[in-house]
Amino acid sequence: THYYIVRVRFAIMSLKSVLFVAILSFCAAVAYSDYGIPTSRSSEDTDPLGMRQFFPTSNEVLLNDQISRELEASYLYESMAAYFSRPRVGLKGFAKFFSKSSDEERDHSRKFIEYVNKRGGKVNLKNIMRPTTQEWDFPIDALKAAFEKEKELNVKLMELRNAADISKDAHLVSFIEDNFLTEQVDSIKEFREMIARLERVGTGVG
Repeated sequence: THYYIVRVRFAIMSLKSVLFVAILSFCAAVAYSDYGIPTSRSSEDTDPLGMRQFFPTSNEVLLNDQISRELEASYLYESMAAYFSRPRVGLKGFAKFFSKSSDEERDHSRKFIEYVNKRGGKVNLKNIMRPTTQEWDFPIDALKAAFEKEKELNVKLMELRNAADISKDAHLVSFIEDNFLTEQVDSIKEFREMIARLERVGTGVG
């Protein structure tokens, strides 16, 4: 009888230990979830160098998407520059302007690439879509297309910034706000003012 009593007590103690460990694991998982901190297993899987802090993979995916958008905008502006520099078009001022715009968007993509690497992420470059239009009847048509592209980039930057805020990624929030948002608004204003000037003079000029 004494032997069975000892075995029952041992079984109860073992069960209590298992329950205690399970409760601790559950509490840790909840804490990690609330504060956006990866568990040790996920950290080992996605961060072999141990660099990532408060940088969820969802933000990494969004950053890679933004890299593609910036390169796509650069590609569009480069096609506009190529068109306006054609001998039969001969609008070198517009060609120079769009070439500069293309360089700026490419610089943006490089900033995002450097940032992803800095945070311990992985850059995943995607296919870049060719511009749907590569010939323009009038410069104002190209400017309007560029104006819409700049507004689209601004929306996506704001979405990226807000996603970073929701995931408690303060560093990414600061990176977007300090490097892109004001410049993007300035670009939208610049394109709209150029459109307004061409609207005043009419399509027959330039």
